[in-house]
Amino acid sequence: MVKFWEDECSESALLSVPVIVNPIPEFLLSSADIVTCSLPFTQLESSGTGQHLWSPSMGLSQPNIPNPIANPSQTTTYKVELTDSFGCKATNSIQVFVINDGNLLRYKLPGAFTPNNDGLNDCFGISKWGQSIDLIVFKKYNRWGQIVFSGDFNRRCWDGKFKGLEQPSGNYVYKLKANTICGLVELKGDFMLIR
Repeated sequence: MVKFWEDECSESALLSVPVIVNPIPEFLLSSADIVTCSLPFTQLESSGTGQHLWSPSMGLSQPNIPNPIANPSQTTTYKVELTDSFGCKATNSIQVFVINDGNLLRYKLPGAFTPNNDGLNDCFGISKWGQSIDLIVFKKYNRWGQIVFSGDFNRRCWDGKFKGLEQPSGNYVYKLKANTICGLVELKGDFMLIR
């Protein structure tokens, strides 16, 4: 049998609940705010602790760490959202300027490489030029004029193999044409594959 209280609406109670309001996270950003032909990257630094999310992610080494490497092809404002351990969020931004200092000397290729999987000089190419490169032509030829490598955005260096076979030691020729933050770079030359 269920009893109903006729006067239950006349009852009142006062409840006390503690409310904790966490502060919005505070953090600072820093970097060398200029990239040039001579130095085409800068490291962004956040002083905050928590989860970081940088945007735009294009030109960044990793968008979810406090100190990514930025290699923009044009002046870019990078924004970061920091989420602390309480779930509180804050945003900040920093601008990185891209300046053409005319120094095309950094766009060079080595005279030799050693594809022996020791982690040093295993690949011949432009992988150290950074991400802000638009390849137009990047080909390597053997001494008979046969193309042994043709590069694109995803294949920026040659591992010394052609059709899965290791190529012999010797002299090879390259031809390269690329758009960079400093303008059009055109190079032709030879290099040694050393085993």
